[in-house]
Amino acid sequence: MEKIISDRRQSFCCKAGDIFRKYFKYADKQIAEHEGKYSRMYENMGIYTPHFIGTGFSKERNLFFNEYCYINMIELSPMMLDESLLSKILELLNLVSASKIFPADGINFWNHHYKADLANALNILKKFVNVNAQLLLERVYSQKVSVVMHGDFSLSNMSLSDGQLCLYDFASAGCSPKWWDLGYMIASLPPSFGKKIYDTTHYDENLLACVQLAAAVKFGRGLRKCEEVEFRQNIFEYWSDLSLRR
Repeated sequence: MEKIISDRRQSFCCKAGDIFRKYFKYADKQIAEHEGKYSRMYENMGIYTPHFIGTGFSKERNLFFNEYCYINMIELSPMMLDESLLSKILELLNLVSASKIFPADGINFWNHHYKADLANALNILKKFVNVNAQLLLERVYSQKVSVVMHGDFSLSNMSLSDGQLCLYDFASAGCSPKWWDLGYMIASLPPSFGKKIYDTTHYDENLLACVQLAAAVKFGRGLRKCEEVEFRQNIFEYWSDLSLRR
């Protein structure tokens, strides 16, 4: 049975068994240009991304779009998270964190993109668990906004293509604290899988702070949108039980 690569903003679904397919992501002009820029940036870092063709305008939809081509993509799931795949993910993040490319809008994008989410997350931390929110924020921001981030780094935005890890959906890309993307990914997974990744990185309290904050962000979004509330709450509660040391 063929798997389907789907996205809420794509104009049609792409079958993973196809050798070569076109893919359009519709958005307003600013988002289309933003995503196209970061797609090319990651590509220039040597990271396998869908081949970016260009940005255009659809008169029919009165929307801007980015056009990509994908090759032999296989969707990922937590059950596929073995040692080999985890190694590929960590290698990708190390490559990004070593990059000296800092887009002009990167820092502002982090501040604006997460402003409401972070404020909501702090309220959730104070309401649901006994977490030192100020210490948590200090841990996150002590890393400084120093690396390029994907912004929605999760298995749902990755695939395997001819054995290589492929990363896509750069609408939330910008710059962030060093451990944010990895923390966000861990907070997107069931705790048993997230802990597997966390343990592999060796214990780091800055990473734990990012995981806790990202879990609160995702729980807050779930409450606001009434989506996967129980699932996100379980993840949030699991990571909130681990304490940060001063």
